[in-house]
Amino acid sequence: MKYLFLLTISPVQSFIEQARKTSDLKAGSQILSDLITFAMNELKPNNPEFIFPHPNIDSKPNRFITILETEENMQTFGDNLKTKIQNYFLEQAEKCLAKTGFFESCKEQLEDFFKIYWVAKKYDEQLAYQDQHKRLEELLGAVKANRPFKQLAEKGRKCSNNGELNVKFYRKTSDETKKDKSNEIKQGNLLSKLFHTDVCVVNYNDYSKIEQDELQAGEGLCAISFLKRKWKIGEGSFPAVSEIALMNVVDQLKATKESEVISAIKLITQINDQFFYEEAVTPKEFERVMEISSQKGKANLEAVKDLQSIIGKATKKLNLSLSKYYAILVFDADSMGNALKGRDKTYQKAISYCLGDFAKKATHYIDGTGDYKTQKGKTVYAGGDDFLGFINLDYLFEAMQWLRKNFDLVINQEMVKFGHDNPNLTFSAGIAIAHYKTPLTEVLTWARSSEKLAKSKYKDSGKNAFCLAVLKHSGEIHQTAWKWSYDGNLTSTLDTISDLLQRLIEEDLSSKFIKNLDAEFRKMLDENGQITNILKPMFAFELERLMLRGRSNGFSKQDTKKLAASIFQLFDKGNTLNMSDFIQLLEIVDFLHRHVNSTKSIPQTENILAL
Repeated sequence: MKYLFLLTISPVQSFIEQARKTSDLKAGSQILSDLITFAMNELKPNNPEFIFPHPNIDSKPNRFITILETEENMQTFGDNLKTKIQNYFLEQAEKCLAKTGFFESCKEQLEDFFKIYWVAKKYDEQLAYQDQHKRLEELLGAVKANRPFKQLAEKGRKCSNNGELNVKFYRKTSDETKKDKSNEIKQGNLLSKLFHTDVCVVNYNDYSKIEQDELQAGEGLCAISFLKRKWKIGEGSFPAVSEIALMNVVDQLKATKESEVISAIKLITQINDQFFYEEAVTPKEFERVMEISSQKGKANLEAVKDLQSIIGKATKKLNLSLSKYYAILVFDADSMGNALKGRDKTYQKAISYCLGDFAKKATHYIDGTGDYKTQKGKTVYAGGDDFLGFINLDYLFEAMQWLRKNFDLVINQEMVKFGHDNPNLTFSAGIAIAHYKTPLTEVLTWARSSEKLAKSKYKDSGKNAFCLAVLKHSGEIHQTAWKWSYDGNLTSTLDTISDLLQRLIEEDLSSKFIKNLDAEFRKMLDENGQITNILKPMFAFELERLMLRGRSNGFSKQDTKKLAASIFQLFDKGNTLNMSDFIQLLEIVDFLHRHVNSTKSIPQTENILAL
């Protein structure tokens, strides 16, 4: 007998993004993908016809829909699959945590963490698939509305990562390690409360080795959070944010093939990427960074200073700067549910295939694998209709352009080639640019809130927007949202601001015009912070005049006027004359020009079209 079957696992976003390290973020995504992959593989004997996602996609979402065959009672079948997934998760967790000797004490937190929901209905080939699919989604909503849960009675110190579950793994600070253990217990301090058999306290009661960089000094993690540190996330380690920020510079330093420089890069990378920065090789900062390094006790400050000096001289020789900022980019397809609503099975399977194809290409493009040789960042997950990844600032606008153009090419245009209607799918993106010392959870929050702002601001005009946020190390924040295009060109907004950024980088134009323009017109705004229509000609004239005054001799008047006209057109069409948002955008461009490498022009889009 055939059934239309849907299974989903939660939590998703909160689970993935409760992360203090980039590897935590990747592991959260990987765990969910691995569980869904396992579940889909378990259905192979049932001749499954997967509708969504496409089975070949690497980063699978938290759910799947399939048509399968079974003579077994469906209630028993679904419950058995649920049990198999739960058992598989516990088996993998035990493999990860067995060496710590504390798996049994972690079981209670692990076994009821993920909620697995499934629904099924008999599939009738004679009835419209879309109607049966709609009913299945309604059933899932009803199941989720009744959420049974197991009460966990936990009192005590909470996890540093999620703040919800009790600490199961704790690493003492250097000061705590120096104290006499018996005195600590007698004093009845906070640390002593952790000293019992069901908590692994590193340097106190751990009976097997836990890597130095798996727990920061003073960090306490629950079983779920520590499992992220131990879960296999692919070959090699996931890069830290400092490594993302330095990615392009390190590539250029390696290209010199100078043995001393390459050796210094290798040694610093082994210790901690933060030591590429001169500010990190002070006694206080060195001690702080080494507390979380697996090389603690194997490296000394003076040796690291020498290595940093070699890197510093090499970067100056190449006229490069060691950027301390990176970007997180998230996007989500706009109104995906509406695009699939009322569509037949063939259409949904085709769009599922296209989404999977785009996800694979996007991962290769960002990670510099497959047909792409230049790494521009690192993908956390790419599900086709959603994406989360880290981007090096030098490649930020190029990556945004590539993703937007290829999303249309690989999905919308391919659907037409497959003989289907163009779904006209778009996506809205949130981009947070931050200093490498900014807490990762805060940067993720800003990226997500920016994505939501892009969607909400333009919800009445089809969404299809992006929002940029800059979190300066000083605490100052800039944020502004724009549509990808106002003229039918997929990325015309980015084309304009990329052109301006290029001119600032190459010193064809001074950024002083931004502050002067803001100062001149701030007092003329109406109560909504907008320029009135009567002032528009004056604003356009003054924008051009200030840009002409700030141009270099190598930048022609004609090109300056053309750029000024493009910028004004963007302001006029795209921002309903809101001066604040416009200045925010210009200030973000100004910020970027000071934090990408001045001798390196913005890279031309590498194979901008994937096909």
